[in-house]
Amino acid sequence: MASAITRSILGALVALGASLAGGATLQAGPLPFDLAEAKPYVAISFASRHIGGREDYVEDNPGAGLGLQLSPEGADTAFAIELGRYRNSRGKSSDYAVFLADRSIANISDIVDLRLGLMAGFARYPGAGDGFDRRGVPAIGDWALAAGVTGALRVWDRAELRIGAVPALDVADAVVTFQFRIVP
Repeated sequence: MASAITRSILGALVALGASLAGGATLQAGPLPFDLAEAKPYVAISFASRHIGGREDYVEDNPGAGLGLQLSPEGADTAFAIELGRYRNSRGKSSDYAVFLADRSIANISDIVDLRLGLMAGFARYPGAGDGFDRRGVPAIGDWALAAGVTGALRVWDRAELRIGAVPALDVADAVVTFQFRIVP
């Protein structure tokens, strides 16, 4: 049974998704961004926090990833795809693949932008596939589905501090992640 925090996060995801989509339904058509204008970036993961964790977890989670920032022309909404590796909360190496969509919600100054969005993807936990099945975690083998909200402070369109939150189903009410991104 989902906790109140998990239900709140899932409700926020639905509301935010409707807001980002402008209430419209998804339809087949051209991509809302130009792949030729994609900007590569480096992602550096450094920590997580398990809210309502069921046990003690490793909260120092160093890692690195590479991504492509896909910004639609003339729109505040940006998309990104990212692949990487990090030390998970059990102290083992995990890989991840994620798709992000966010939009500017406030310009704090001429150089600082506050962004809010959604993320969805998979994280690989070697040897955990059978456990995912038993606990009802959405997964394909050792790759668990992760979806949540993301927020960022972006500076000069070159660097950002990103915070993500995902419902953690059976291990915690939510997991909050912290990451730096740098666009070379």
